[in-house]
Amino acid sequence: MLIEIKHVRQSASDVRKRWFTSPDLDLTLWYDKQDSLLGWQFCYDKMHDEHALSWYAQAGYSHTSVDDGESHGALKFKSTPVIAKNKAMDKERVLALFVDNSQQLPPDIAQLLRQQIAEYG
Repeated sequence: MLIEIKHVRQSASDVRKRWFTSPDLDLTLWYDKQDSLLGWQFCYDKMHDEHALSWYAQAGYSHTSVDDGESHGALKFKSTPVIAKNKAMDKERVLALFVDNSQQLPPDIAQLLRQQIAEYG
């Protein structure tokens, strides 16, 4: 279940951020000074093969995979996570993950994202 983190560190810019999280999901939304939605990012499968579906008013959609920076060889080290383009997405699965975990989101956010995830691709 996505739960809002109320005291999110905000940048010095005019952009305001809201963050909702669960053990395997993250949803981040960005708003301008007039409280208009600038974009959002829905991260899923954080525990094993993280991906992110993003939408930005200026650029539209993108679907990416996240390389967590963990080494898997004999030498163990942590690198900076890197986002890589990944066009393959099971839209029905991602939509179901969102719907199943959005009951505690504000209804307007839940409805908008359900609609936008369904429109992806």
